[in-house]
Amino acid sequence: MPVPASASILAPHQQPLWRGQLLVVGCVLVLSLVGIYSRPAGYLASFWPANAVLLGLLVRYPRWGRRPSTWVLAYLAYVLADVVTGASPLWSLGFALANEVGVFGGWWFLVRRPRAVLELRQSRAILDILIGCGLAGGVSTLLGGPLGHYFFGLSWAQAYISWMVTEFAAFILLIPVFLAAPRPYAWRWRLWLPGKAMDAYHVLPILSLVLSETIALTVGGPGSLGFSVPAMVWCAMAYGVRPTVLLNLVVCLWKTVSISLGAFGFGLGHVAEITSLRLGIALLSLAPLTVACTYALRQQALQQLRQWVDHDMLTGAWSRRTLLERGTKLLARMRDEGQPMAVLMLDLDHFKSINDQYGHANGDRVLQQFVQLAQRLLRPEDMLGRMGGEEFAVLLPRTGAEQARQVARRLCTQLVRQPMELELGACIRVSCSIGVAAITAWDSANALEKHLGWADQALYQAKAAGRDQVQVYVGDA
Repeated sequence: MPVPASASILAPHQQPLWRGQLLVVGCVLVLSLVGIYSRPAGYLASFWPANAVLLGLLVRYPRWGRRPSTWVLAYLAYVLADVVTGASPLWSLGFALANEVGVFGGWWFLVRRPRAVLELRQSRAILDILIGCGLAGGVSTLLGGPLGHYFFGLSWAQAYISWMVTEFAAFILLIPVFLAAPRPYAWRWRLWLPGKAMDAYHVLPILSLVLSETIALTVGGPGSLGFSVPAMVWCAMAYGVRPTVLLNLVVCLWKTVSISLGAFGFGLGHVAEITSLRLGIALLSLAPLTVACTYALRQQALQQLRQWVDHDMLTGAWSRRTLLERGTKLLARMRDEGQPMAVLMLDLDHFKSINDQYGHANGDRVLQQFVQLAQRLLRPEDMLGRMGGEEFAVLLPRTGAEQARQVARRLCTQLVRQPMELELGACIRVSCSIGVAAITAWDSANALEKHLGWADQALYQAKAAGRDQVQVYVGDA
């Protein structure tokens, strides 16, 4: 049973195989018993979770599925569950085979999907899950349909449709739970919560969901099936993928239970209506999942776009535009608070010769390492931006002229001491020249660009004095 290499990276730890197989056997046995004992007399189970849980485990840990012994043990667990509940060995062997071939069909398809799909990080993820669940249910139905016809006395159409819908509904509700579960510690409940701080506004989606389900139960009828869809879409946009997966499972299970409560106006004898309702519940669950995945991808794209716009792509420092925008706001805040501020202009010495001698790729490496060094030496509230080429600017809030000069001197000293690593293991030493302009109460009304210009004048003085120097601007405002 070969599995592509891309699937193996989903296994979080190379834990002993016997532990995984023990978990597989335990889940199959217990959940099969739950499904059998909850089965109404003369009917297929209304919800059969054993196959979906087995498929979810093997997709999450494909290393277990590569071992034939795992499939043999799971098959024996299916057989044992049927035998202990009174089924004949022949029927038990048939039902176990129908269950396992369906799981294998879905597993064969899903483990070949890209990692981003299996982690719900692509827009096509829900479509691939839908296809995988449909394939698993369809393969299982090929054998399960005839068994349902002869064992339960259902018509051929009822046997095939009921088996397919039951399998598909369980797969489509449970498989996303396994795919969205935190890696590697799925049982840590805090990892299932929204990743951002929740306030009173974020409680509204869940309250609307509870209200819509209450109204659906009160009104009743087939149309109440869709009452909660707007609330679920709202939850998907507010909470993210993992919380939506759990809410989706809870709501759909509740809708399944509400069938037995008579909320839809018909009972177990209405096989066609119940089958249609189960299928509708399963398919409706796809809407909030799709919204959650798509919205999460949109937010990631916007965040990445903001990163590209606000930061220099090569070094990770603030871009010139962002530094000027945020620096202007910072300058206004320091003026209002009556706090000093300083501006540094930095230029790497003889940088053109580095590009000429070692190549532009190594020049880029030097710029990146310089920014990393500067960010380690600066405070979190300080702002470092790339103005262009090898020229950078630093904004130091709540910093006077002497403090700024000390910061600049420390930058120069540490830069000379740190060797810059080039390609093929070579190293070089780099220095910089820095100009300092202190912003005090008497000139805080001037624009930030003017202070940057003063710092730039001091920078040229540092270069003229021999480079690897710090000069402070002392001209009139």
